[in-house]
Amino acid sequence: TALGVGGANGGGPGGGTPPPDSPPPSDPSEPPPGGGHVEPTDQLTFLRGVQTSDRHGVVEFRTLFPGWYVGRAIHIHAKVHLGGRAKGGKYAGGRVVHTGQFFFEEKVAGQIAGLQPYAINTVHRTTLDEDGIYQDGGSAGLVTLHHGGAPQHGLLATIVVGVDPDATP
Repeated sequence: TALGVGGANGGGPGGGTPPPDSPPPSDPSEPPPGGGHVEPTDQLTFLRGVQTSDRHGVVEFRTLFPGWYVGRAIHIHAKVHLGGRAKGGKYAGGRVVHTGQFFFEEKVAGQIAGLQPYAINTVHRTTLDEDGIYQDGGSAGLVTLHHGGAPQHGLLATIVVGVDPDATP
């Protein structure tokens, strides 16, 4: 089993601002189609990776807290693959049995949004209550955050995801 996790567009603390040559939305108060999705302008794989699970199906990632972009709450994308092999940072063969998004508690997300370098992101931070995908439960999960005091000193996020090995999303 392999879990592939990709950073949302905008990835890190600076958030996702569309490239300068992007057409402006027709109504600036409305998010662009796709919830602020901006097509990549390069081949970088920033905050993307593959982990092969242990015999219990557990994987571990070390990363930074994600940034945000227009129209979507802070989240991380995830896919679970079965039957392939991870080699050289790439996964080949097998099939996808789960595609989803992991979200973060509002209390902690708000605290982190006030810290540098996140505080320089001037894009409105969409809350869980405002995110239609989270509200619809569309393959979404809320991670549990653990921290020993102030979030700026580090967090441990955990989530348990049950996966149907016969699924074909």
